Amino acid sequence: MVNVQMRFDAGRADRLLNRTTERNPDTMRRAGLEEKKMLYYALVFFIIAVIAGLLGFGVIASAAAGIAKILFFVFLVLFIVTLIGHASRGRTV
Repeated sequence: MVNVQMRFDAGRADRLLNRTTERNPDTMRRAGLEEKKMLYYALVFFIIAVIAGLLGFGVIASAAAGIAKILFFVFLVLFIVTLIGHASRGRTV
């Protein structure tokens, strides 16, 4: 009887906190799209930097390369944090 009461309380707490034990596909899809967008923009700024460098626009090339570098490292940090978060919950990526 005590065991049933504990299960009910745990389920109620999860509902109150709006947590589920299953993965929410919509949330996972949005998180994946945001990371892909950031990596996409890093790649776009890198390509702009390469083209501007080839055409002799040094200031534009260095600015675009700097933006690409910042976006890439932000993406990398978010990716590592996501991996650690999934590993600490015991989920596979």
